[in-house]
Amino acid sequence: MSNKKLIANILIIFLITRGIFAAVYFIYCAVCNDNSGFEAVFGRWDTEHYSDIIENGYHYTNKSNGQANWAFFPLFPLACRGVRMISGGNLSPFWCGIIVSNVCLVIAAFFAVKLIRDRGIVKGERGVLFTGLSKNGSLLAWFLMLGPFTVYFSAVYTESLFVLLLVLFFYAAQKELFPLAGMFAALAGATRSVGVLLIIPLIMAMYSSYRKEKGSGNIFCFVGNVFARPARLFSLLLVPVGLFCYMLYLYFFLGDAFGFIHVQVAWRNEDFLPVIGVLKHYLFSTGEIHYTISAWICIAAFVLYVWMFVKGLRREAVWGIISLLLPLTSHIMSTPRFISGSFVVWMGMYLLIKSMKSHGAQVFFTILLYAGGVITIAMWYAQAHLIM
Repeated sequence: MSNKKLIANILIIFLITRGIFAAVYFIYCAVCNDNSGFEAVFGRWDTEHYSDIIENGYHYTNKSNGQANWAFFPLFPLACRGVRMISGGNLSPFWCGIIVSNVCLVIAAFFAVKLIRDRGIVKGERGVLFTGLSKNGSLLAWFLMLGPFTVYFSAVYTESLFVLLLVLFFYAAQKELFPLAGMFAALAGATRSVGVLLIIPLIMAMYSSYRKEKGSGNIFCFVGNVFARPARLFSLLLVPVGLFCYMLYLYFFLGDAFGFIHVQVAWRNEDFLPVIGVLKHYLFSTGEIHYTISAWICIAAFVLYVWMFVKGLRREAVWGIISLLLPLTSHIMSTPRFISGSFVVWMGMYLLIKSMKSHGAQVFFTILLYAGGVITIAMWYAQAHLIM
């Protein structure tokens, strides 16, 4: 399939899924008799913080609960400010964010499909599910646009930009364009702090390249090889630049380079043993069912990542695991959207469904994912607190 054909398919998928967003919105308005408008309904939670940063920048004003906008990283608001500047200041921060998120989503879907094609993952597609707009890896684009918790990819949230940078990182790493991969990792680190951990899959990609070149995997020789090749060493040094730049800004702004960490107590103040303690507490919690569901989603994600590792998607699986371990050091909150926003979970879901021998199971499981996507859209509109 040519790039032009793929772009056309992605745009059609985008329009169909946005139509579903609109349909769910109008059904919600009719059922709940809510006439407050799309911006009010869709501009909730962290959207308010990002809109504030786009409009006013970072400032010292804290909410009564201790939350402050420097908890949120700068690249997404900067991109939105760029769109607002292009519009001559006529677009509201909300609509600037909507434009940035959805443009990033379309580009991410395009390169995600190209990535799994280059990895050879699309080989062996069988059944009615892999026809029309879903063939040759395009099913992955459907997942990114209508999977559970991908509603965040279309909102004024950082998720869509982060997913785009992840896709571009893995695509560049697959092509062994390591300086480019390092640059995308640095930008990811300026979008979310966990982006700095992309240095691990980058090292894995370099190691894989080294083994292909040398025919062996001596780890000490590999380290020497990296130091002997300035481009690869430079690529690794690039990765933390985005995070360090924001920390430097916070040092001069707040006098605290780790202010983005210290302010998290306003959102998460429980004291559990990291990861194991957090999961143990919420897996069997009886009073917080939405957190219990989130904990089981985390367990399912870990199982999927292990299966991906076994199937050869090693650097993607490792990234999925470490990107989930980080939030689990403190709380279960928002982990379903972090899993969705890891991007690699959707590669795993695509491979899992493609690997199913029963075409009926493929269709059933895919419909189940789409249903989950529609439900999370409806939950957002209804401002439900379950899992979101």
